[in-house]
Amino acid sequence: MFLQPIEVGDGFVISKLNDRTYWDGWRFVSDIASAKKYPSLWEAMKEIQEIIDAQYEPFQKKSYIVPVTIEATGNVTRKEIGEYLQAAAKLFVDREEFGNGPSADSYVEPEIHWHLIKDLSDGLDEDPDDPYSSWGYDLDIDDL
Repeated sequence: MFLQPIEVGDGFVISKLNDRTYWDGWRFVSDIASAKKYPSLWEAMKEIQEIIDAQYEPFQKKSYIVPVTIEATGNVTRKEIGEYLQAAAKLFVDREEFGNGPSADSYVEPEIHWHLIKDLSDGLDEDPDDPYSSWGYDLDIDDL
């Protein structure tokens, strides 16, 4: 299901792109005039997330971890870098082009936990048998 907020007049409606129907608050309808109107983009995006969550609720969730390497120069701390990235970095998934996941009944939602930033001064040891410790993801008590 490919959902997108569309600006209409003084608000937004939610459109299902694959069949050009619109969310009326309970179901998707063909008449845009019957669509539920949201006063802000944020409210429409929040509703989209709730619709998607409800659709994929019956499926088992799995979590994976992928290292993202951040290089920083200058006299900054790990905490400052994490706070900066939390505010400035955006992760974009091109759902319009590639869908919600690798199959029709899947939904993939990446999330970055910037507060778990680790120093990798010794480089990245890519041990596939123990990725959490070899990639530096053993949690310190200070991280909690």
